[in-house]
Amino acid sequence: MFTKRLEYIDALRGFTMILVVLAHIINFGYHITDSTMEEMETFNNLFVRFRMPLFFFISGFVLYKSDRIWDKATRRTFLKKKFMVQIIPTFVFFFLFCFLHGGEYVDRLGEMKAGYWFTIALFEFFVLYVISYKLTTGG
Repeated sequence: MFTKRLEYIDALRGFTMILVVLAHIINFGYHITDSTMEEMETFNNLFVRFRMPLFFFISGFVLYKSDRIWDKATRRTFLKKKFMVQIIPTFVFFFLFCFLHGGEYVDRLGEMKAGYWFTIALFEFFVLYVISYKLTTGG
């Protein structure tokens, strides 16, 4: 079944991704921390308030497909695809980042996971979505 994509939703999602990349360049490329940013009048300081909540909201919005049947095979395929697209590249780039910045792999797994927390959280969101759908529909 053909479904028309909402182009403004795709554009908004892309915009939030660009804002996340911008924040990571500022935080990890120029080492400007959140406390320093609070004192700066920057675009990033403005966007930091809503970029991640908006990205997660849009991700949930585009996840729903009325014609998708969530049987066991679909759930397994869906989560496997999300794992391959989100978790594997996250850890590849995490280890690459750590290698290029002098190791400290364990130290960088601290509070913010070196900036990669959002991909792990988004995958957890997808897992919770599948579990809650199964529990509420009995499927």
